[in-house]
Formats: sequence, C-alpha cells, structure tokens
Amino acid sequence: MVSALEGAAARARKEVLSMHPGTPLSAAMLADSMERNQQVLERGVVMRSIHLDCMLRIPYGRAHLMNLQEAGGEVRVASVLPLRLIVVDGVLGFASTLPREGRFAALEFKGPELVHVLVRIFEHCWVHGAVVPPRGEPVNRASREGAEEAGAELDERERALVRMLAEGHKDEAIARCLGVSSRTLRRLMTDVMERLEAESRFQAGARAMARGWLDHP
Repeated sequence: MVSALEGAAARARKEVLSMHPGTPLSAAMLADSMERNQQVLERGVVMRSIHLDCMLRIPYGRAHLMNLQEAGGEVRVASVLPLRLIVVDGVLGFASTLPREGRFAALEFKGPELVHVLVRIFEHCWVHGAVVPPRGEPVNRASREGAEEAGAELDERERALVRMLAEGHKDEAIARCLGVSSRTLRRLMTDVMERLEAESRFQAGARAMARGWLDHP
C-alpha cells in the first residue's frame, strides 16, 4: 500500500484524495510523506486528505497536518475511518484489504466507473470530518470535556466503537479503524461497557441504541 501511495503521487495530474486510518506513522515516515506531498502540490494538483483525529494529540502528527495544510493541501480529521484509500485523478484508486504477512495490502481500481465508488466513500467521510485548526489555535476539547463531566452520552469515537462491537467486528479491525493500540481498545471497551452496564458486545449496542446514543451520524 505504501508503494502504491508513492507511485500514485508521481502520476497525479489533477487531484489526489486519501484517507489514513490505523495508528499514526512515525515522525520519519511522515517527513518522507511531506516531501512527496509538497512535490505534488507544487505541480498544482489538488490534494484532500482525511486523517484520524488522534493525529492532533501527537505533537509531530499535528505539526504534519498543519504543514500539509499550509502547503496548500485540504485536511480534515475524523474519529473513525473505514479503510485506507487513495484516488488519483478520478480514474485510479487503491483501497486497503486484509493485511498480508503483517504488511499493508490493497486492491487496485481502474476506470471512472469503479473508482466512483471509492470517491463516494471518501466524500461521505469528508463531509463528516472536522477541519484542522490553524497553527497556534488550540484543539477544541470543550465538547468532549463536557461529555466526560456529564458522564452520559458517548462521544463520536465511542459511538463508532459500540456500532462496530454490535456488528461483530474483530478487535484488530476496530483498533485499526479507530487508530488505537489493542491495549487502548480494551480500555475503551471496558469503560463503555461499564457505563452501559452491558455484559456482551451485542447488549452494549442494543442499550446504546435504546438510549438514543447512536442516533447521531
């Protein structure tokens, strides 16, 4: 998948769309990525990317998103992303599939008809994403802190977690979508299930739905 991203950057002429789930890349890998991104943007290519909001909680991750934005890229963040994705010029796309031997694997899509499906997925996530705050402006934690103090409704990441639990997704897939480690996922699951007084994943989803906590997109 990484080699596909690098090759796609070289071929792009009009637009590059990308989504980046999973745990954040290392600072060195993001620096390499930034070099490629700048080359693409300097050619006048439109670049829009969606990253997990956990990037904002890591200093070098937040710096990367702000550097990308200041270089001319359009950036948004989301609490959960369904898959790793890149679309080039609306006619070539790559979407992540099950890892092979611990490495990223991807399906290749060619032609506007097939790639249109990937574009629709991207646009849905883009509309529901949040804008990255400008450099120097603090990340707005007010709504999350308010929810924590109230100890009531689930936040966006917790709602996504409950939905995936109820749908029967495996822990590894959930952690990858949320961009957290297995240990962090277990902690989140324990906290949410205790708040819902649920004894099973399905019960957690049913109780969250009954309370109206999953009514929001």
